[in-house]
Amino acid sequence: MGKEINLKDYAIKIVKSEKEIREIKALDDLVFSGRHIVTLEELGKVKKTGIIFALYNIKTGVIVGESLLLFCPISEIPYDFKSPIGYCYRVGIHPDFQGYGLGKVLIKKVWEAALSRGVEDLRLSVRPENFISLKMMFSQDFHIIEYKKDFCRMEQGLKEVKDPRFIMSKKKEIQKQNFVIKELVPTPINEPSAEKYREKIEKLILEGFCGVGIDNFGIEFAR
Repeated sequence: MGKEINLKDYAIKIVKSEKEIREIKALDDLVFSGRHIVTLEELGKVKKTGIIFALYNIKTGVIVGESLLLFCPISEIPYDFKSPIGYCYRVGIHPDFQGYGLGKVLIKKVWEAALSRGVEDLRLSVRPENFISLKMMFSQDFHIIEYKKDFCRMEQGLKEVKDPRFIMSKKKEIQKQNFVIKELVPTPINEPSAEKYREKIEKLILEGFCGVGIDNFGIEFAR
């Protein structure tokens, strides 16, 4: 971190204008470069069926973060859900502003908006090797409930590749669970090729475990 960030200098608004949608598109291109990039058509669908959030600097008006909330599926997302489930499509922070807690500010706002629209279970996906995002989502009471080997397919040049994801969930009624069995899966951090660990995780989920936390040693599963 090379700069001072005051969270009070940032606010969140709902994106409505075409200009702001183009700004979100430009930010998304930067944040998710090399992976699935959201299109203007997708953003148009989200605007109609959900909410586009922009995190911006109050003094300059510059947008530094984005999040997309859906209340029904769109064709671009290979995850089927229906009310009272909502889906947070993505949470993106400009690379120069990552690590200051702005992602948490965004996801908290998404959660509040979801609740206000009758959502009782908010879902999202996280790449298994994305330690920072997993840690943030666990801190916001999300749990891993599914592992999808081929959540979506991406274009990298002319090659299609699988994009494994964890599906995480946060419910309106958080029940205090007395976990009897716990198991730590030592997952390599930021290493895309870790299939043997993913196979173990998939097996645990099928046995009724859910992911409840993460540290430098791995992901903790419990039931």
